[in-house]
Amino acid sequence: MTAESVPDRFARQARLHPNAPAITGEGRTWTYAEAEAHANRLAHWLLDHGVRPGDRVGLRARRSARTVLAMLGVLRAGAAYVPLEADVPAERLNQIVGECGPSLVLSDGMGLPGRSVWTFPGTAGYPAAIPPVTVDPGDVMYIPYTSGSTGRPKGTVVPHRAVAGFFDGADYAAWGPGSVALHHSALSWDGHVLDIYPALLTGGHVIVHDGPASDPARTVSNAVASGVTVLWLTAQAFNTVVNDDPARLAGLRYLMIGGETVSPPHIAAALDAVPGLRIVNGYGPSECTVFTTAHPIALTDLAGPIPIGRPIGDRRVHVIGASGEADTGELCVGGPAVAHGYLDRPRLTAEKFVPDPFGEPGSRMYRSGDAVVVRPDGVLDFKGRDDGQIKLRGVRIELGEIERALSGHPEIVDAAVAVDRSRPGAERLVGYLVTRGELPTGIAAFLGERLPAAMIPPVYVRLDALPLTRNGKLDRAALVPPSAQDDYEAPVTPAEKELAAIWAELLGVPEVGRRDDFLALGGNSMHATRLVNRLRDRLGVSLPLPEIYRHSVLADLAARIDETRPTNAAPAIRPRARRLITTR
Repeated sequence: MTAESVPDRFARQARLHPNAPAITGEGRTWTYAEAEAHANRLAHWLLDHGVRPGDRVGLRARRSARTVLAMLGVLRAGAAYVPLEADVPAERLNQIVGECGPSLVLSDGMGLPGRSVWTFPGTAGYPAAIPPVTVDPGDVMYIPYTSGSTGRPKGTVVPHRAVAGFFDGADYAAWGPGSVALHHSALSWDGHVLDIYPALLTGGHVIVHDGPASDPARTVSNAVASGVTVLWLTAQAFNTVVNDDPARLAGLRYLMIGGETVSPPHIAAALDAVPGLRIVNGYGPSECTVFTTAHPIALTDLAGPIPIGRPIGDRRVHVIGASGEADTGELCVGGPAVAHGYLDRPRLTAEKFVPDPFGEPGSRMYRSGDAVVVRPDGVLDFKGRDDGQIKLRGVRIELGEIERALSGHPEIVDAAVAVDRSRPGAERLVGYLVTRGELPTGIAAFLGERLPAAMIPPVYVRLDALPLTRNGKLDRAALVPPSAQDDYEAPVTPAEKELAAIWAELLGVPEVGRRDDFLALGGNSMHATRLVNRLRDRLGVSLPLPEIYRHSVLADLAARIDETRPTNAAPAIRPRARRLITTR
């Protein structure tokens, strides 16, 4: 298919399916004709207020149908949108805004420190016709900011041409008229591109999720109740749903998962519960927009690691070893999917976006930093990364950015961060700190002012010095996860015993002591949301989510439950298996 910009392709669908549902949210549905008219009017408004093709427009907005319509309007004006989401700390927002220099910022009512914003404007009186602006497939579409290895967030300059190639003619999933997708991902990463554009650019229907993205069970329930046919979940979110009840997935036709290593036992449980469901393992760096490879998972794949599959659409993949193309090496991506580079980061762009020896003159290839192996049948197996970048619960994280933020604490002399993978499905960040004295308190709060929540380690270990290799570099292999302790203290009160049983279920640990910490045991935001739900359902106690983090030690949270619960309420006590091991 001839390359088109996103707004041109959306306009074509509006001509083909004017009365079909396009976007549903906030209690109403916009048809394709209505959404196209709204986007065009907003584009005229933006042009009238000084935005010019090639400019950047900040989106200080939460997930909503109005936000999706605003994105379409920005694109129709020939500008690129830059997500500035609600949960981004002020220091990080200032860095992003200072670097990208938006012409203006559209908002759903949120402010932006030190910057004027326009709350989504009324556009009555502006033309519904397409404005006289040409949007080329090579123009910039949006600039997501991800964690930077130097401690500075980096913006990826993504062109329109990078979008359609991962779903045009796809045989691993199906979009088009009659398909329904759920938009639940954050705008700051390319998950939202997968949620929205394959459906809207093929005549499908996008439903905007009205619940928290941190509760995958609710996300799936909403999807199924809304008639969603194709859904994306991170591997960790998928595992959480399967642990709770894999039958929740019944009703979906296509489920795409990825972002982390996929668990064969969880896949097996889902396929057993929902035999007709097609589960696809999708892989791709955000610098090449959503998926580069995909693999529909078969029962025969469950005996070993799930492969990441073959290149899809217009994505070109090369495996580069020490002497050129090889069966084992670094996965590199070429073709239209490759971004222009990193905004105002010429050195990093030159390092990661290199001349493409297999493409047209002047084209570039993206070095993913991921090690892969090519099977005899051409399918790719993922083998890990060769740098400090990781994905945790679908969020791409540069460990160096967390380390730099920790080193800014006045009591921390040196810092390193690693991922504790000792508990599959409950991976966590661990901070290793060299401090001037004892471990300072309030480290998480300190980081919360500088980093997104997904980048804050739940547990810290004090060291006299960071381990080094013989070459003087940080020896990450020597950063040992916090070890199990033998000083187990059994739960005492009825609330402690019931709470321990709930934690054991949620976190997949044999048994929990009264001094165990929810976060140190691997609890994350998804677990915390489910814990709040279970406390309400089982104990009749309604606690706000922040209380879980303020009282993360079992005995402390149990005491808080006793303070909150009516005095005549008594929890049911469930016997648990004998404790084998616990991690502090």
